[in-house]
Amino acid sequence: MSFKNLICVVIITLSFLGCQSNSSNNNVTYQSAKMTLLQKEQATPISFLKITNGTYKKNLLDTWVIEGYVTSTATVANYKDVVITVSYYTKTKTLLGTQDFQQYEYVKPGSSVPFKIKSDGYQSTEIIGVDVKRASLAN
Repeated sequence: MSFKNLICVVIITLSFLGCQSNSSNNNVTYQSAKMTLLQKEQATPISFLKITNGTYKKNLLDTWVIEGYVTSTATVANYKDVVITVSYYTKTKTLLGTQDFQQYEYVKPGSSVPFKIKSDGYQSTEIIGVDVKRASLAN
């Protein structure tokens, strides 16, 4: 075997080994990143849960009807039993009070779950705000 052939064989072998080890390293890196993301999503659920398309109105019985969606921006974590805080304000934006309502639903990554809340609220309420207070992790 000539010297040139030997060098070619060595280069091809090293290239092949380099590709194999790089592939397994990529898989480990991907799994680590995925696990880190899951840990972040589990540690702070309210950072990944938002209220979208929220509306409020008074019905014929003088009760506030508050509707919207709990939307998850998480990519891995599943949530459940979301607690929604409803804040009641005057027309001058003075806070009158808050109430918490628990929604017993599962919220999967990237999904939206509708909610509907009925409340008597507070006298002089003109404006309503809605936020996610907390959520549990689903298995």
